[in-house]
Amino acid sequence: MARRPPDEQDLHDRVISAIWQQLQDAGRLAETNPGPLRMVSVCGYYPDVMAALVHERTDIVQAIYEVETWSSVEERHAEHQWVAFASLALPFYLVVPDDCFDDARRIARELEIEATTVGFVEREDGSISFESEIVPPL
Repeated sequence: MARRPPDEQDLHDRVISAIWQQLQDAGRLAETNPGPLRMVSVCGYYPDVMAALVHERTDIVQAIYEVETWSSVEERHAEHQWVAFASLALPFYLVVPDDCFDDARRIARELEIEATTVGFVEREDGSISFESEIVPPL
């Protein structure tokens, strides 16, 4: 987990909530690990959000999401977390501030990480919007 300034941690957790809400609105099961909480894992890793389908009473993880803020879009953090999440053979969504989008894609490319990079912006009213689709196809 990245150490973030308190204002970035608050934004990080609000972005997690916005992803969770969009997944729920699309009829997907979603689990989160906001802040320092480690409640739900995938193969021993704790991504910020996991999207799942429920199939015959079994939750099938469909995608994982990692939310970054300005201070955590950097190579050392990527080498530790992004590489691990990308190795899980699941669609991996890397959600970053829109003005860090190019840096995140460059780092992912240099580390040969397959990820769908999605930019987000915080609106004046505090709501979060995503620059592209955040809900994986069925």
